[in-house]
Amino acid sequence: MFSIILPTNTADVKVMLPLIEMIQKIDGLKVEYLATDLGYFDTNDQRESLMTHDVAVVTEIKKNAVIPQHCDSNGKLECKKGHPLVFVGIDKDTSEV
Repeated sequence: MFSIILPTNTADVKVMLPLIEMIQKIDGLKVEYLATDLGYFDTNDQRESLMTHDVAVVTEIKKNAVIPQHCDSNGKLECKKGHPLVFVGIDKDTSEV
């Protein structure tokens, strides 16, 4: 268990990167994905987490998000023929999935 004590007016998003840095100090512990709530949603911090710490941060889909036409009703990407696309990784050089 990890604890980070910060002032009560500290936004959740300011806790994510210090938490990842604490986790990485533990020998033998490798975290590839960190599931968070939308309070941690910050594109720049998510990019830094992946590019600097090799940890992908994932959040739920916002309730008011418009799901693109090429997704199923659960927000999962599909090809034009309706087959689900499978995530195989992220190219850290280009930031492409």
